[in-house]
This record gives sequence, C-alpha cells and structure tokens, in this order.
Amino acid sequence: MKKELQEINAKLDKIIAALGAPAAGRARRRNIFSYRVMGGFKSQDVREMVIQLRRDGVTFNDIVQEIKNRWPDNPEKHVSHSGAHRFYISARAGLLKEYGIEPF
Repeated sequence: MKKELQEINAKLDKIIAALGAPAAGRARRRNIFSYRVMGGFKSQDVREMVIQLRRDGVTFNDIVQEIKNRWPDNPEKHVSHSGAHRFYISARAGLLKEYGIEPF
C-alpha cells in the first residue's frame, strides 16, 4: 500500500511539474492572518529602537536590556527576547506593513 502511494505521489509530482506549478506539498504557505503588534511594540519608540539596534548588529538580549535601561519606570514598554526576535523577523519579511513598517 505504501509503495503504491509513493508511486502515485511521484506521478502526481511529475504531472504538476509538467504544468509548471510547484509540486504538491512543496509550495510555500503564507499565513493569511494579520500580525498584531502587542506589548511594548505598541510604542513607536520601541519599534524604531529594535530595528535600529539590530541593524547595527546588537544582539536581541542586548536590545532587551537597552530597552529596560532606557525606560526603567515604564514596564509596559519592556519586551522579551523572543518577542523582539519575532517582531524583527516579521518586520523584515514585510508582515507589518499595516503598522507603517516597511520591509528592509
């Protein structure tokens, strides 16, 4: 049964390739939903700071620490390491255009 399924999949891939479409299961999927800007990233200052520091080669751990040092009495602007990383990758991929953040 497995061998037959593999043969069918191989034939299907050949047919799809002949039509010029990407092979089944190999097409890149994109999420259709909107990315929300949450937490400290609601602040324009924090967003600009993360992008600028990362462009300058600063690590995400140091970016998080710099944000905490810049706004020590304002914890709603503090972000996590993983949050800064997700924000930067999403911004670079152009997934945050609706917030005025152009891909770079």
